[in-house]
Amino acid sequence: MKINYPKSNMVRALSAIAVGLVAVLVILACRGEGQTPDAPATLNPAPTSTSVSTVATPAPTAATNGVSTPVTDAAPQPSDGDALYEAIWRGEVDAVKVLVAAGSDVNVVDQDGNPYLREAIWRGHVEIAKVLISAGADVNAKDATGDPVLREAIWRDHREVTQILVDAGADMNARDSDGDPLLREAVWRGHTEIVQILVDAGADVNAEDSRGDSMLHEARFREHSEIEEILQAAGAKE
Repeated sequence: MKINYPKSNMVRALSAIAVGLVAVLVILACRGEGQTPDAPATLNPAPTSTSVSTVATPAPTAATNGVSTPVTDAAPQPSDGDALYEAIWRGEVDAVKVLVAAGSDVNVVDQDGNPYLREAIWRGHVEIAKVLISAGADVNAKDATGDPVLREAIWRDHREVTQILVDAGADMNARDSDGDPLLREAVWRGHTEIVQILVDAGADVNAEDSRGDSMLHEARFREHSEIEEILQAAGAKE
């Protein structure tokens, strides 16, 4: 007996067989290549190197008058851009003499408000201090903190400079920015020779400091026996 199947059923059956064959072929092909169907090959593999290329970054610049110049950490030069200040700072006596003779102002102050004479004193440039004073530098000028330049010489125990300033008319009875007599600075620090210079020049040995203490009390408190004797010999009282 011949059975007649509907054509539609036959088409479905053949399609199912074809799909099954294709699936089998794909599986066999994947096994032959060592892959599985659900693990497709990567189209864009990740780079194997972890190194990152770098591009040199140019040094930061600062614009000056429209022109970019490299920014550096170099310390500024110890100068106000003034030739006399430079010469004083470097201790160049001959250069100071030439500049002073050419008319440089010896009573100007630096960018911090300190007289040029103080710079010479602070650095112990005795000959330069002499040149400036001879040229008319103010020996009673005050620095940026209000201290007389004489205090700088006393504080640093620059005996020769102290004598030069006193001989030039510096006020040895002036007071510092704390209200203390300059003599106290020498007494407190034990600068015996400077105490003698100031006393010989007429410093008030009975002056009191800003706390009301006498110079003799200060000498005894600091146990400066030689200075105590100098003060007593000059008439100092407790």
